[in-house]
This record gives sequence, structure tokens and C-alpha cells, in this order.
Amino acid sequence: MKECFVTHGDARYLPLTEVLVRGLAHFSSRPVMVFGVNAEVGYDAPNLIKRTIHLSATELYSAKFRVILESGIESGVYLDADNVPNRGVDDLFAACSEVADYPLLPRHPQELGHLVEELKTELGVERQTMPYAQSCCFVFSRRCQAFLEDCQRISGDLASRSPGAPVLDEPVANVLLWRRNAVRQLPSCNIPKRYYPLYQDGTYESDADFQSCYGGHPFRFHTFHFCKDPERSRHMLAELIERDCQARP
Repeated sequence: MKECFVTHGDARYLPLTEVLVRGLAHFSSRPVMVFGVNAEVGYDAPNLIKRTIHLSATELYSAKFRVILESGIESGVYLDADNVPNRGVDDLFAACSEVADYPLLPRHPQELGHLVEELKTELGVERQTMPYAQSCCFVFSRRCQAFLEDCQRISGDLASRSPGAPVLDEPVANVLLWRRNAVRQLPSCNIPKRYYPLYQDGTYESDADFQSCYGGHPFRFHTFHFCKDPERSRHMLAELIERDCQARP
């Protein structure tokens, strides 16, 4: 398959993947590959490709790297299940041609590089080469397969050494990006759901909190992130689709 969205979820998150899939059916013509983690994908949609993957508790920490690698597609966009898509999300595929030996991730609204000093030292990374990135979205291609394999291996190793301790994929991805001297990333494009009301009423440009996070660098409202409540996510999606339909000529 040439191009596709990819996401994954266990039994708790699969209802969120359904909201994502149905939203992408409106905002994109591309299919969505959903990996059910230790669970079957129990819904259908015209744009849906179902997959099932079985992971141990330790392997869950590297799940997003695993599903991207196992998707088998040439290039694509990975989105966390708790994203509600918006108009413009399909524009992310334009960046696939810019992927080299590492994927493109969106800039984080805060600079968190200071939190990964220990991991930098362990992996022999001397300096941070670009702003800290969010791992809720990956624009990838087969050219960055080795990078994703490194992320999966290192995440698994860290998790096995510290059973029960959370090993987040985001710090691993950031430090490995810096190890490759990465300098390219996406604009911030997965906006936290707390800013959704500001987007809807158009007041985000005058909101001090929003501007403190996003005022100093490019951003896009491609998705709204951290949407953990399926019912609320469905309501947001319905409003975004209605807004999009009203904006069309």
C-alpha cells in the first residue's frame, strides 16, 4: 500500500480509534489502518483496514513504533488514538516526501529537553539539535525504518530494565532524533483539547495561555489531542464536520 493513516488501541482506546477513523473518512480520502492491541477492532467503516497485534506488558511501551513498522506501507501518518481530526489533517501527507532517515514529528508547545538529560547521556547524545517534539504524530516513510527499529529496541530495553516503570516513547524518539542531528520537524499541529472552545469561537489569538504555548512558532489545527472521552470526542467531531461543511462553497 502506498499511503495510509495508522493508529492503534487496546480495548480501552479502540472506541477512540473509531472516532478518529470516522473523522478521517470526512476529512481525507486515504484509508486508516487500525491495530487492535490484544483486542479485535469491533467496528466497520469504508476507509478502515483492520489489524490485530498481540503485545506483552513490556512491549506496550514501544507499540506505536511496532505498528508503524508492521503496517508495511510506503509512507504514512501515524496518529495517537486520542486525536480528533479536523480540516487540513490530510495536509500532513505533503511532508512524506521530506522524510529522510528519520520521521517528522510536530514541535511540542513546551521545551522539555531538560527532562531527558539522563537518557541523552546513556545514548551518547551530546546536544539537542532542534526543539522538543511531540510523539502523538509521526510522518514517516520506509526511509526511516532503521530509526523506528532503534526506537522500538531501545524502548523495549528500557522497559525490561525497569519493570512497572513507565517508559515513554516520546523521550526515546526525541533523543534519537538528536542523535541523527535532526533539524526538521512539523509545525505544532495536534492542539490540546482544552483550546478547542477558543478555536470554535475564534478567540485563540487573544488568549494569553494559548499564545504562551504557540505564539512563538508555527501551528496548525490539524487535530485536537488528549481527547480521552469517546462521547465528548464524538461531539467535537460532529461540530468540526458541521463547521467544515458550512465553510465549503
